[in-house]
Amino acid sequence: MRLKLSKEIVELVSVMLYQIWVRRNAFIFQNQFSKLESIGIRARADLSQFKENNKDRSKCAAGTQGRTPIPRWEPPAWPYLKANFDADFDKEKGSMGGGVVIRDSDGSVQAVLTTYKDQISSALQAKSTSLLRAMEYFPPQSYGIVF
Repeated sequence: MRLKLSKEIVELVSVMLYQIWVRRNAFIFQNQFSKLESIGIRARADLSQFKENNKDRSKCAAGTQGRTPIPRWEPPAWPYLKANFDADFDKEKGSMGGGVVIRDSDGSVQAVLTTYKDQISSALQAKSTSLLRAMEYFPPQSYGIVF
């Protein structure tokens, strides 16, 4: 798409795909149905707000010289792999969803793992569970993984 379409169209399509995913989740998990036509309207509004927020952020960045920059993802040294993991905790349901992405020294995705578990009592337990699942499926010593 990036080669055939303008940057603006690719951005809009990306946000529309996200809105389709949000619409699907609202229907499946919250039994909320929204009209298909609302996707385009929401996508344009979200994209406009995103661009406006980034404009404001770039103005703020000019005034924050000397502060510590936010670290960016760095690939591991060859021949190692790097695993990044995260989890989300739903306090009301006492459950969590987590994920792991493993990339090589070129930044290419080598493996993805998602996990879900009930009877979770805190965000820390959710993150710890996600890390444990990552280490069970991809033992660092077996794959040369850096967490």
